[in-house]
Amino acid sequence: MLRTRDHSQVTRAGTEGTAQQEPDLAHFPSTVFQENDIAEIREHLQGLAKRQAAWENVVDERSPQTLVPWSVTTLQLTPNYEFPIFVKNVIITGPPTGTGSGTFDNTAAAPGANATVVNLGTLPKGTYSANVILSLQGTVAAADANNMKFVASGAAVIPSFEYPAVVGNYQMPVFTFTSDGVTATTLKAIGAATAGTIYGGDITITAVSAPFTLQLGDRVWNLTLPATGILTIGCEPMTLERTDPRILSSSIAGAWSLEIIGFGDVRKRRY
Repeated sequence: MLRTRDHSQVTRAGTEGTAQQEPDLAHFPSTVFQENDIAEIREHLQGLAKRQAAWENVVDERSPQTLVPWSVTTLQLTPNYEFPIFVKNVIITGPPTGTGSGTFDNTAAAPGANATVVNLGTLPKGTYSANVILSLQGTVAAADANNMKFVASGAAVIPSFEYPAVVGNYQMPVFTFTSDGVTATTLKAIGAATAGTIYGGDITITAVSAPFTLQLGDRVWNLTLPATGILTIGCEPMTLERTDPRILSSSIAGAWSLEIIGFGDVRKRRY
C-alpha cells in the first residue's frame, strides 16, 4: 500500500534520542510576502526620516504694517521660500484697547499754521473711535477748505479733513486712532486761517477694542484683540501652501503685525 507522509506529524530522533517535530513548511509565509513587508517598513522609516528633516527646518515669517483709516485696511504676508509649511503658532499684534470716553469742543479765531483748535489732552494708551463735527464761521475764503487735521501719537491720523470753504457745520466719517499715552491728541489747523474766520470742533471719543479678520489659506476667522494688543494662536499642525493667502484685515487704525511660526516641508520644495 502507498503511504503518504504527513509533515505535521513526522518526527525525527533528537541528538540525545528525544523525538523532535519537523516544521510544517506549508505554514511559513513565502519569501515574496516577506520582501513586501520589508519594503513597506523601509518606506515607512524613510518617510519618518524625511518628516523629521522637515520639522527641523524652522520657518518664522512676519509682516508689520500700519493700517490707516479710510485707506489701508489690509495687511498681507508674502512668504519668501518655495515650500509649504506646517503652522504651529500665529501671533497677531495690534492697537491695545483704550480707557474711557469723553467729549471735547472748542473754537479758535483765525488760527495760525499748525495751531491747535481742540486739545483732547494726553489720553490713556489705547485705541479709540472718534466722532468729529467741524465748524467754519466768520469770513471764510478758499484757503479755509480742508484746512484741519487730527493728530494723535505725534502723527497726523487724518492729514486733512474734507469740507468746503463755506460757513457751516460738517460731520466727518467716524474713524479710529491710537494714543501712545505720552503725547496730546489734538485737532489742528493745517495752514494759517483767513483773518476773521473761526474754526471749531466737537469731538466725541470712545475706547474700543480691535476686531479683525484673519485668513490663512481657506480658513477665515473673525477675532478681536485682547486689551493688551497681542494674541497668540496655537495650532495643531496646519499646512499652508506657498500660494495660500495670509491676510489680516481691520477697520481699526494703528500698528499691526502678523507672524506665522512653523516648519518648512522641504520634501515639497519647488526648484
